[in-house]
Amino acid sequence: MCKSFEMFELKDEFIESLDDEDKLEKLKDENLNEDFMEYVLNSSNIKIDMKVSLIKTKINNHSDINTLRQYISSILEIADLSSVWDRRQPLLDNEYKERIGQALINSGYVRSCKDKDGKRIMLAKRLRNTTVDKHLL
Repeated sequence: MCKSFEMFELKDEFIESLDDEDKLEKLKDENLNEDFMEYVLNSSNIKIDMKVSLIKTKINNHSDINTLRQYISSILEIADLSSVWDRRQPLLDNEYKERIGQALINSGYVRSCKDKDGKRIMLAKRLRNTTVDKHLL
């Protein structure tokens, strides 16, 4: 159902059932296609904690930078982390940013740095010359 999610009619019921049974977080990356992710990330019925967990799954499976940026930008509580691909150094100033930031560090997308305000992330040296296609966003 996740793989043909766009055509599936009972989306809300399906997602709520997965969430209620604690199965949403256990979905494998191959089942988290773009249609499914966009629907879940934009759903007001799914808690931020769950959305962050799903994004972490995508990060840990080395998803495309443009896709990750889109997902991160869609969650208000972590949205400014996507500015790292604009060569900024966003602050990890809440629990959700910490979790996503650490996943990005562990997967090699970014590295950490500290300043007087706390822990921040910045582009990994190998990605500094990589540009994000803004037209895809």
